[in-house]
Amino acid sequence: ELRQALETLNIIMNYSKHFGTKAPEIVRRVIVAPFNFIYKQKGVYIPWLWLYGFTGSGKTTFSLTVLHIWGTPSIDGNQHATVPRVTSGSSTNTEARLGAWLAGSGTPLLINEAYKLLEKRDLLEMIKNAVESTQARGRFMSGMWETVPSLPFVIFSSNQLKPDDAALLRKLTFMNFNKREFMKSNSQKHEFMNFVKQNANKLSAIGKMVGFYVSTDLYKLSNDWLTDSINLLKMLFKEVGMQTPEWVFDQYTQEEASVFERLEEMKEQVRVIFVEAINQAFLRAFKDHEISGEEEDVRTKVEKV
Repeated sequence: ELRQALETLNIIMNYSKHFGTKAPEIVRRVIVAPFNFIYKQKGVYIPWLWLYGFTGSGKTTFSLTVLHIWGTPSIDGNQHATVPRVTSGSSTNTEARLGAWLAGSGTPLLINEAYKLLEKRDLLEMIKNAVESTQARGRFMSGMWETVPSLPFVIFSSNQLKPDDAALLRKLTFMNFNKREFMKSNSQKHEFMNFVKQNANKLSAIGKMVGFYVSTDLYKLSNDWLTDSINLLKMLFKEVGMQTPEWVFDQYTQEEASVFERLEEMKEQVRVIFVEAINQAFLRAFKDHEISGEEEDVRTKVEKV
């Protein structure tokens, strides 16, 4: 099972070569993601990821795929799931809501449409604290001071530009997914999605092996999460007699976006604003549209609107 899982991972990485060194970096962090709270107690932390760029670029799909290493991701809103959890910016848009997700479980957390979180200053400050601290926030409850723990490693996914807060820029790792990194053809995308659908669940054997290996001796985790992640991947491939692939060692360097990339990001931001405005206008028209005569079916009403 482990060998099949590693072969599957290699195929996924081969499909994802157009992402450059971003794909290996995401995998390395996912490998050690469940140990995020342990690293924090050692005085270090795994920088959370902020993935941004065009709709359809593959940033969320790739992240969701490799999260299968720790089990089939939960998308049903279960904050306490023992597998990776997926939610949205609208479900974490208050301190209480975000705190519930951060305290609910130590499994990796993927938040889609994350740009909505940055619209509130209090949430921004909470994220800056939670990424490196064992606590997300503190509060008085019935005269008692209570703390909300910050347990998971978090991946944010957003179509819009990265935030311009200097402190947040230092604490998170930002990855831009642009048009030049798209898969070359729709047939290639379709082929990749079919492969993921049929094989993603095989990746869980990797998480089981890593969990067993680390749980036998927590001192196997050092104060350097990056070195640990590489060593764990090397151990996995060695365990089944496979050569460690080169992508394991491909280092990601966070670079400033080019002028072209910034223009493309601005276009995407404008597109998102228009889509939201059109959707809201349509819903208002749909709700207010007067129906004369006999009751119409939904399709007829939509056509009239």
